[in-house]
Amino acid sequence: PSEPTLMTLSDEDGRVFAFDTRMGSHSAPRWTLQAHSKSVTAIDWNPVLGNCLLTISADKSMKIWNTLGDEMSCILSRDLGIGKAFTGSFCP
Repeated sequence: PSEPTLMTLSDEDGRVFAFDTRMGSHSAPRWTLQAHSKSVTAIDWNPVLGNCLLTISADKSMKIWNTLGDEMSCILSRDLGIGKAFTGSFCP
């Protein structure tokens, strides 16, 4: 991510959460993204474009998100045609 103190996690309901690691273990997420209809199985930040987030899901799709600003938007969504996907990452 573009912020070194941002930690992102995903859950089985298709959501991605971003936490500020400086705020302690009981802090609320800085933002929540309803990314998919099923569990998010992988997340990765683009190493060059720090506001570009990749999500992979058990709903058989991958999405790329623009996280810049208050309104996050999906800039690419693809059904991979391979069944459930469990990992993915940007190439360096």
